[in-house]
Amino acid sequence: SANSASLFRTTNFDEDMARVGIASYGCMQTIQETNLKPILSLYATKNSTLTIKKGSRIGYSGSYTSQEDTIISNYDIGYGDGFFRICSNNYKTPQGIKQVGKISMDNTSFISNKDEILIFNDARAVAKTAKTISYEVLTSLKPYIQRKIMLH
Repeated sequence: SANSASLFRTTNFDEDMARVGIASYGCMQTIQETNLKPILSLYATKNSTLTIKKGSRIGYSGSYTSQEDTIISNYDIGYGDGFFRICSNNYKTPQGIKQVGKISMDNTSFISNKDEILIFNDARAVAKTAKTISYEVLTSLKPYIQRKIMLH
């Protein structure tokens, strides 16, 4: 049988079966050029908001120190849901919203006041920050996270 990458390496596929995995999400990281586009986005909903003063510390061990008075919101996504802890203090959403403090089991803080934020719309961006592959990002998302199919 063949996996996603091997399907793009041949022009004469004569096997009985193929296991199309990461290609179905449009997140292949291969040498071949493909026209695949990422199809999965992850959103988080705000739990709480706090205006903090310059010098305030956020997260376990106070791992982030605010450089100015700012609004910080806590969102319902954490490492227990599949958002990698290694991204702590080192991740920005596709809209440039900065994650601050250590990512907790069930929540994460961002410099934002939005009710909902887009965590990612391309698993390859999170994979790069987490020093892993997009397949690990996607398979780490827990099954209880609500799925919605959006037709465009």
